[in-house]
Amino acid sequence: MSGHRSHHLRLTRHQQHQSRGAGARGIRQPAPSHRDAHDAGRDPVGSGGFPFLAAPGQGSDPNSTAVVIQALVATGSRPAAERWVEHGATPYAALATYQIGCGDAAADRGAYYFPGSRTANVIAPIQAVPAQVGATLPVAHRALASTTPTQTC
Repeated sequence: MSGHRSHHLRLTRHQQHQSRGAGARGIRQPAPSHRDAHDAGRDPVGSGGFPFLAAPGQGSDPNSTAVVIQALVATGSRPAAERWVEHGATPYAALATYQIGCGDAAADRGAYYFPGSRTANVIAPIQAVPAQVGATLPVAHRALASTTPTQTC
């Protein structure tokens, strides 16, 4: 270890006082609330959805929103509950905005798209469809319907 110097974190007197102050007086610092965790990962445009990264300016996407819905359902929370509503939109409503509708190609209607390309995405429906109906992954095996669903426009 010759030539290698160890660097230690040194706190200023003010930082040391702050770090000791509350604990020394027996005052508990408030723990982050669910709302703090909720707000840290929300879409900055207020769509009601969730982004992949909780970074400034990161918009929501169907995959991340669907996974969060499934996590909420799996933990017994209701994604449509007031605590998850943002600017009047629920995570369910945000997810529905990524579903391809009547204004798009007939072959893609009902599928989900990923931001950046308004064409049917392969992965988004795998996560979005169970989330839209309040199911969690893994989804129980069921026999497929013999008819193809169609969207009436």
